[in-house]
Amino acid sequence: RLDSNLSSLPKRLMPYLTLGGEKLLQIDFKNAQFAILGHILSSYNHSEIISAFRNEFYFELLIGKTNLQEKEDVKKFIHCTRGGFYELVTTELGLSSRDDAKTLMFQILFASRKFQSTEKSHLKSVFPSVLNFISSFKNEYGDASFPIMLQRMEAKVFVDKLFTLLREKRIICYPKHD
Repeated sequence: RLDSNLSSLPKRLMPYLTLGGEKLLQIDFKNAQFAILGHILSSYNHSEIISAFRNEFYFELLIGKTNLQEKEDVKKFIHCTRGGFYELVTTELGLSSRDDAKTLMFQILFASRKFQSTEKSHLKSVFPSVLNFISSFKNEYGDASFPIMLQRMEAKVFVDKLFTLLREKRIICYPKHD
């Protein structure tokens, strides 16, 4: 995690930031960790993703742990993680906002596999194979291992690859994670 004055700045203040008199451009990869999970579930055994994360301990734990690509709930999960994930969760669970959906999903992702709530039960009825996969992974490797794996993969993509590439091209950029 990269912490700075920028990363802790409230989102509502971002439009007022400038650099050299020019407004900053903000790029947001929405639901990144869930999109990464969707990619894992859809292509974990493809050579390019295996080679990309071969040296990552947690990715190695996934090899052979999932054979879910053909399940309908997994297909739906993969599809919605490519755009509109929190909106789908908001609708499916009857939540009042996208922010409520995001909070709930991170609660489920970061909480113990034993965490129970009405919303988690409802979500499990929508994505049973996905939530069973997450729970099984946490059961086998510890509750913290699953979110740590996703955070490491996200950092590898955004900090190690994208941020480095932009800096090499002399594009001024500052990472801001929420």
